[in-house]
Amino acid sequence: MSRYASVLGGRGVEKMLRDKINYLLNYRNKKQSALQEPLGISSRQAINNKFRYNAVSVDDLIKMCDFLNLEIVIRDKEKNKDVIALDTDDLKNSK
Repeated sequence: MSRYASVLGGRGVEKMLRDKINYLLNYRNKKQSALQEPLGISSRQAINNKFRYNAVSVDDLIKMCDFLNLEIVIRDKEKNKDVIALDTDDLKNSK
């Protein structure tokens, strides 16, 4: 069993990312509205729409994790080794 929390709960793949982001927000005692500034979004409604319509990009996810002082890591399961970490430096290099 994974040491990471699973929040799928059998509710479908379309809600997976939203549920996991909400789990991370709760983990850090933050609300979705706290993501407005890190994502450069001016209103709470725009944040709600981003989650409602599954419009979260990889860039958004990196910014959210940076805001929450977390990182995204790709791990080799065979070797139990981190291979790649995605962070805000990747956003700078992609432009």
